[in-house]
Amino acid sequence: MLQLASDRLYSNESVDALREKFGAAKEPLASFSAPEGRMKLFVSAHRVRQVIDNDPVIYHEKARSVLLFPGKMRLAARETPVEARAKLGNAGAAVV
Repeated sequence: MLQLASDRLYSNESVDALREKFGAAKEPLASFSAPEGRMKLFVSAHRVRQVIDNDPVIYHEKARSVLLFPGKMRLAARETPVEARAKLGNAGAAVV
């Protein structure tokens, strides 16, 4: 499933194909681990505004960071804030 802003789209393309298309459009994707399970999370690196420490009272207890996007959208990830910032930096995004 692909979510663009508030719309969810279901693509029949592979993740590699989508990553290539987003990269060609100058919107690189960064990969993160879901707090639970083996699901991979892919985000548009340039849309992440900030990475903060997880608050286990609000988000999943196995999450170690939370990615903040424009508006009220947030995404919990298993990576530490330092690891998350490094992944976003490797994708070409400048995040605090």
